[in-house]
Amino acid sequence: MKKFNINDLYLFLIFALVTSCYSDTFVEIEKDNTTLLDLNYSIESHKLRTIIATPEEQKIKDVVFLFYDTKNESFVTHAIAYPKTGNKQISFKLPSEIKNKHGETYKVIILGNISEYLSNSKSIDQYVFQNRYFSYREMLKEAISRPVTGSRIITPLPFSGVLLSMNNNESDFIVPEKENNSIPLSVHFTRSVARFDLFNLDANNLIIDWAKVCNYRQQGYFYNSDVPASAYVIEGTNTNSIGEVTGSDVTDGKQAFNNGGLYAYPNMVP
Repeated sequence: MKKFNINDLYLFLIFALVTSCYSDTFVEIEKDNTTLLDLNYSIESHKLRTIIATPEEQKIKDVVFLFYDTKNESFVTHAIAYPKTGNKQISFKLPSEIKNKHGETYKVIILGNISEYLSNSKSIDQYVFQNRYFSYREMLKEAISRPVTGSRIITPLPFSGVLLSMNNNESDFIVPEKENNSIPLSVHFTRSVARFDLFNLDANNLIIDWAKVCNYRQQGYFYNSDVPASAYVIEGTNTNSIGEVTGSDVTDGKQAFNNGGLYAYPNMVP
């Protein structure tokens, strides 16, 4: 009868344990890769004017998706999406809380360039954790940007987003079926700040060298147009050139400031 060395048995068990763990980890990674979703996005074109958005105004740095239960509107989870190079798509992995709930729907709140507008150097995860007790309707009202302090609003700009179906109707989020990384939805973004375009029609007699926004609120909401109670007014008497843009050359007696650069949150008229 062949004798087994206890050390050989010990090494065999270690080898079996290591190879088993490696196999499980490998399978899990493959499973995660199938939950990577790509979504097309568009940005509101403002049909009431002929001036199109500049490339800087259309810049998307990151997007946070907040998922809510469709019945009680309580917060469920979140995901962070990033733009793909070369096309208007954003990509993200489905959170573990919902990735296996194929075909289920969730209400969603979408905030664009959120990392640029968080107060006190918070991370996106910290921001979500801080607001996890808000319901869907409450978060629509409470999603707020950080205050602007002593400088103008610059790109990338804050965006609110909605999901659109193939028929361009607003839609809830639908968890795709297993092994499917596409859903018939897209994201449509709207700027949360106003853009000001100036036109000087008497440039033969009056040249404008520069312009700036005065008396504007230092912060605002992503979705609703109310004025936050904490949003103090940045007064025009400030010595800094807040919101300043330089004038253009005169053409046919006209001068235009229509390349973006002047932005402000909604204000209140007393």
